[in-house]
Amino acid sequence: MEQHELEQIKRAVFDSDAFEEVFTIYRPIVLARLRHYGLRGMAYDDWMQEARIAMLRAAKRYDGSGGSQFGSYYKMVLISHFTSILRGALAQKRAPYNTAILFGASSSEIDNFYSLSQPEGNVERIADVRLEWSDYYNRLSDLEVHALAKLLRNNQNASAREKRAINRARNKFRDFLSPERD
Repeated sequence: MEQHELEQIKRAVFDSDAFEEVFTIYRPIVLARLRHYGLRGMAYDDWMQEARIAMLRAAKRYDGSGGSQFGSYYKMVLISHFTSILRGALAQKRAPYNTAILFGASSSEIDNFYSLSQPEGNVERIADVRLEWSDYYNRLSDLEVHALAKLLRNNQNASAREKRAINRARNKFRDFLSPERD
């Protein structure tokens, strides 16, 4: 590695313009790695921000004295960082949140439900839903319970009768979540 490249990497730790230049140079490494990672609730911009965090970490620690290339070192740090994110998100204690299904909701409703920018009342509402889950369950027929269980197990072989039962369960769920219900 040439001396001016090493200086630019060291400058990137404290200079945002230099950081963006270095990040742009090594962006193809990030794009190649992103094809291998995906996590519900984490958008492309979130992954790019995590890649920047990994870049900063790599730039702080890289000294270049061993003759290694920064690109190889950054790739190793990036993979390690992405793996840590996945490990944390997919931990057994958080598994129910990663496999939860909100059925019958539009994509904008789902975005609003998971949005951190709209926290008002969400925690309390989720707690209410958990406490009152048996109320919803008791509204379902045996066929609807069976069909819903099949859906939640990700079984794609539902009969026409079961599909209708799933639709009825979805409608009951919408009613259950409705703020006007009592």
